Amino acid sequence: MMKSLATATLLGLACVSALAQDVHFTQFYASPLTLNPALTGGFDGRVRSSIIYRDQWRGALANPFVTTSAALDFRFPMRVGGRDGGDAAAAGIMFVNDRVREFDYSHNQIMISGAYHKMLDKRTNQILSGG
Repeated sequence: MMKSLATATLLGLACVSALAQDVHFTQFYASPLTLNPALTGGFDGRVRSSIIYRDQWRGALANPFVTTSAALDFRFPMRVGGRDGGDAAAAGIMFVNDRVREFDYSHNQIMISGAYHKMLDKRTNQILSGG
């Protein structure tokens, strides 16, 4: 009973301190780490980098809202039982900058993400990812 209460308390405190920013990108698929942390390392290769830029309200404001993001993620193949089973671990880092010159406002975020990709079937290339 005490373990359950302690676990629930810790989870509740973790949720209270979590912050989120709704980053608005027109081409959201070009920023996979923003879309879903499980997409970290979800590619063929070892390293992926991305930069995305968007300005909003150009017609309505003299100085539009500007959002810039840069991300880098790495994929590390895992050898399970001494053989290559197709599994991989991944880590990523992302920097996001929101700037509103009209109100002299700027907001920076640095986010890290991690994921594990479990190969379910090599023949059909089915993968279970968690991040």
